Amino acid sequence: MPGAEGPFDTSHLRNETRPVHPARLPDLRDPETGAHGPSFFGEYAAKEVQRAQRYGRSFALVLLRVDALPMLQKTLGAEAARSLLRGIAGAVGRVARDVDVVARLSDDELVVLLPETDHFGALMFQRRALAAAEEDLASRGIAGAQVVALEPGAATHGRDGRDVDSLLHRCRERSRLGRLSPAVELRKRNLDFWQSVDHVLDPGGPEDPSSRRLAMSPSLFRSIRAEILREVAREGEGRGLVFSTSGPKEHADWLPLLEALPRGAGSWGVHLFGRRGPSALVHPALTPVYVDAEDPCCRHELLLFLSEQSSYALVRRDDLAFHTSDPPLVDSLVTRLQRTYDLHTF
Repeated sequence: MPGAEGPFDTSHLRNETRPVHPARLPDLRDPETGAHGPSFFGEYAAKEVQRAQRYGRSFALVLLRVDALPMLQKTLGAEAARSLLRGIAGAVGRVARDVDVVARLSDDELVVLLPETDHFGALMFQRRALAAAEEDLASRGIAGAQVVALEPGAATHGRDGRDVDSLLHRCRERSRLGRLSPAVELRKRNLDFWQSVDHVLDPGGPEDPSSRRLAMSPSLFRSIRAEILREVAREGEGRGLVFSTSGPKEHADWLPLLEALPRGAGSWGVHLFGRRGPSALVHPALTPVYVDAEDPCCRHELLLFLSEQSSYALVRRDDLAFHTSDPPLVDSLVTRLQRTYDLHTF
């Protein structure tokens, strides 16, 4: 009957007011991986940029690129390659927070947007994401039989750029640099920490401008470590991780660093490896890691650290030492050390 709908006929709007099923939204989810699509990521990231600029907050992007994906698709087959990508995306999603956004930007790129995250936090998430993805590959038996190179890169708003395009460019730039790092060989060969140490100390091991193998006496190692720790102490207000072997006679080397660190809930984690015994070193940031006489730590001297500004690793065995300032290689060694000794930091 005319006028049954009242003075304002809204019947033609009823379908539009119903909730739209997510499947109808274009590009909301990538069908192959289940991650968000590039359009959703672009819109979400643009809003995060506005929020960061308005309120002075930080956020970060972490990129994971699958190298030589077309070759993998040809070698493994299309369905196996899709399964591989789903596994990587799922593994990254499992270590992400609820507020993080995991998206597939292109055929071979996954990106994670991390709200309220500074540069060091981005580096720590990058390590967790890479470790989770590699663990998924290993569980599928792919990592050993078929090399799958994952190239990570991270960038932080303000530090590396102020818009999404510049941050992604910085991520890709760091990803390309990581492709040339000796750390790639450690990942390809799926080496644990002490196998990695054997690899870098071997005369046929990695050679690049940021790394060097050289003869080194115990006294020289200790003097270098003491100098490096004084340098690290200058970053005491920042965030970082330090791992080292240390005996009672070497505790004095650590005093400048520990005195420089805040005594409250600090953002540094210091792990000292050695035999159980009395120690005069006490600090909230300090964690002793006790090992027995058969542990390889008793046959090596180690110093590894990562911070917002720098990274370095120094390893010595039988008067032969290896040191490097290559960030991906240091990061890879730290990750493997944490796995070996079940250390959970940040």
